[in-house]
Amino acid sequence: MFKNWIFVHLCWIVLIFAMIQTEQKPPANEINVLPENTAPKQINVRTPTSEQRHDTNHNVTHAMSDALSNINQNQAIEKKPLVNFKDIIAGSELHYVGVYESNAREYTQTEQRKRLTECESRTNNIHSSKVASDCWDYAYRAEKTDVENTVTVNINTHRKVSLILTAYDPVKWVIKGNTQNLNLVYISGYHAAEVSPRLSGSTKIYSNFHEGTTCSFCLGSDIPYFYGYENSSDLQSKIQQYFQTPLTSFQGAYKAKNVHIN
Repeated sequence: MFKNWIFVHLCWIVLIFAMIQTEQKPPANEINVLPENTAPKQINVRTPTSEQRHDTNHNVTHAMSDALSNINQNQAIEKKPLVNFKDIIAGSELHYVGVYESNAREYTQTEQRKRLTECESRTNNIHSSKVASDCWDYAYRAEKTDVENTVTVNINTHRKVSLILTAYDPVKWVIKGNTQNLNLVYISGYHAAEVSPRLSGSTKIYSNFHEGTTCSFCLGSDIPYFYGYENSSDLQSKIQQYFQTPLTSFQGAYKAKNVHIN
């Protein structure tokens, strides 16, 4: 009787074990789906601490700062003039002359009134609007065709002088007077310009323009072209940056044909 009881229990144990094994092996075509109440396994992801983030940001910021510093240093080196104009100017007065264009070809007011009178005297009907218009153009709008667009710089002082001459339109700078004590002539502008006459070898002549080449016997300059006839802070800043010397005088006009350095 006792043996039969043990046998029955063993059978039940084997049956239960077989059922458990069957449940753990799903059919080949069956997809296991987790019960709704079964929580998925958590994957541990290491999140950087605030200190680690701070160190990373600090390193990135530091690297960017170094890169920007190198760029600024390179730009500063590029902008630094290769020619030391401060040494060339040393011991002389620095004078600036700036114009937009030359008016050397324009008739003087006396000449314009004379031309108007001549034109009106040659017509039979001075009250005609066409005649009046034509005579006005002849007197006040016409220009001299046999004259160059010059601006004459008269150096009247015997002191040592350096000149900065700029213009927008192409002009011919004519330098007269006491040129023997002239240290530097620097010419710049939008359009190319010329200088006359050819000065002595002791006078350094440099030029740079936006359009056109340097003048016939001028040395090239790495300073960016500039011009201006108004005494603005921006122009003053450029002059100080390029020449490292304060101006003794500033002369500017929209049109000019004669200036004096006294």
